[in-house]
Amino acid sequence: MALRLVSAGRGEVRDLVVVYYLGAYSDRKLRDACPPNTVIVNDTRKPTARYTRMRPNEGIDPLVSVREWAIRQSGALGIDRTILLGFSAGCQALRTQLLAGEAPDAVVAVDGTHSGTQAAGWQIDPWRDYLDLALGDKAVFVASHTQIVPPGYASTRKTLERVTGWVLPGKFPGGLEWAEHQESSALVVSYPGANAAAHSNQATRYAPQLLSRAFQMLSELPEDTEPDMPHKPSTPPWRSPHLTIGERAVAFSLAEHEAGVQEVPPGSNAGPRIAEYFTPATRDGGPLGIRSGNWCVAAAMYAERASLLDGEEMTLPYTVSGVEVQRDAAQRGLWRPVDVVRTGGWTPKVGDLVVLDRGNGLPRTKWWRHVCRVMEAPDGGSVFRTIDGNSGVGWAERRRDLFAPKLLGFVELPSDVRKQEGQELDQSHLLQLSDDVTAGRVGMENAISSLYRGTG
Repeated sequence: MALRLVSAGRGEVRDLVVVYYLGAYSDRKLRDACPPNTVIVNDTRKPTARYTRMRPNEGIDPLVSVREWAIRQSGALGIDRTILLGFSAGCQALRTQLLAGEAPDAVVAVDGTHSGTQAAGWQIDPWRDYLDLALGDKAVFVASHTQIVPPGYASTRKTLERVTGWVLPGKFPGGLEWAEHQESSALVVSYPGANAAAHSNQATRYAPQLLSRAFQMLSELPEDTEPDMPHKPSTPPWRSPHLTIGERAVAFSLAEHEAGVQEVPPGSNAGPRIAEYFTPATRDGGPLGIRSGNWCVAAAMYAERASLLDGEEMTLPYTVSGVEVQRDAAQRGLWRPVDVVRTGGWTPKVGDLVVLDRGNGLPRTKWWRHVCRVMEAPDGGSVFRTIDGNSGVGWAERRRDLFAPKLLGFVELPSDVRKQEGQELDQSHLLQLSDDVTAGRVGMENAISSLYRGTG
């Protein structure tokens, strides 16, 4: 994850603000803009094209994962309301979350809504759907725009006009600092200025003000307000077509960890859920027929099986043996020995399997293995994190190093993102260089850069 805790907040159950593309310069003002019970999490890391995809380490994280991370880091017992704030390119992250079916309590889009000059439906529809929630007082939508018109795509003002159907001001007579258009719980704030300074002011000055306004509007919603269920995620994250099979398996594993799955009784390598992990296992063409034992491989296999989309198959046969995992991966050309990784010949990614030696030097233990899954890939160094079944008496997250002597290697899982049949959105728009990325946000950043260069 690329998350940073800005504020832990206070209280047992807290609100959560997730911020995209605002630097540490905004931390103090963001804290001041929020009630004291607010956890603030910042996700700001380049390249900004990562905001167009929902892929751990290579994109943004599903909100369920962000909430779990925020709870762990802040010490809260739970999260109440969730508010998403994006500035500039960070607004693409808001749209990606909405495209995934998320329905946060409030969205604050700061001078970053955009679309192509001939806007595709997926560039407009998620904003429009969320606007409908706000117009029905089911959520809060706050957006702002300046007058910057970069070449090659529609400005933030034009896009917001497409989304809302409102006529938004392009001129501000008499030195007017801003203008507002509000209907129900939807607010668009228009600002003058078409240069770099105007855009920067949106981050340093106005973003915290707009966040504070969103909290005020949330407090004015009817008490029984809740976003309509059709706008909630229709599937859990481990069934999301936005993620690779490995990433989905990580999401499933984290859910098992969060649910507290463990051995019953502790130390028995057994239990009702553990037995479910073993049930699908096969050997020599038939059911393996065991219900307990060392279960790290069974857990990893079960996580992948539970995460398959229609038409997908398991990467490896459903085994419960680490040696068989290593053998089957080698037969399929998916085994990556640790020496290759250490010399830079291959880099593990989120979702890949990890195989470690757990023998004690005696001949009878030479086949003993531990298998887990990469949860956070190495980011320029040797440290990575895994999610492990059969760690202690349950699931656990572990910090590991590529140069650990017991590390044997990795199993590479497919890196493609599968599109479900009947899905209207072509995910290649999110995962590749779409016209929105090449002529859209990239164009915006180039334009802003040129404005800065022009100011000398």
